[in-house]
Amino acid sequence: MRKLSKTKPSGMDSFLEKVEKTIADHGFMVLMTSKEIPEGMLGMFYTVGLHDKGLPEIITFGLPPDAGKSFLNQAAARLIAGELPLDTPIEKIGSLPVMFKAVDPETGAGHLNVANSRAAHQVPAIQLFWSDEAGRFPWDAGYDVRFLPMQPLLHLPPETPEEGQTPSSPTVH
Repeated sequence: MRKLSKTKPSGMDSFLEKVEKTIADHGFMVLMTSKEIPEGMLGMFYTVGLHDKGLPEIITFGLPPDAGKSFLNQAAARLIAGELPLDTPIEKIGSLPVMFKAVDPETGAGHLNVANSRAAHQVPAIQLFWSDEAGRFPWDAGYDVRFLPMQPLLHLPPETPEEGQTPSSPTVH
């Protein structure tokens, strides 16, 4: 856990105090941030504090704010209860099927900054993937290609990207 400075709190210290209070009160916190990708800004949500319980943090991308927070709160409750399987479609979180996959440590590096900073090392994580309207996931044939830039595939090890691709974005042919 990060120590706060003894001098006048900075904006970052105030933010970290809020994070610590929320984790103390609720067991974890869902943070919303964004990452720049070639297509624009990508909304990103992740938990902070699950690692304190010996659990992986949870990350997801591309959802509206209310849905992202709701999905991660539901997923975290199931993970804490031991009821969150990996690599299996789940119908009871949100309005579309979702699936969780373990994040590759190298591919996931740099995505969970506050969680990693609190732990003073890179924490393990799982990624929540949401399906398209037909129930297909980004790795499934026929997945709606409009959603591909919205869900980086952090479960895959990094590769040398093709031109125009980021290391964690899928290639569309």
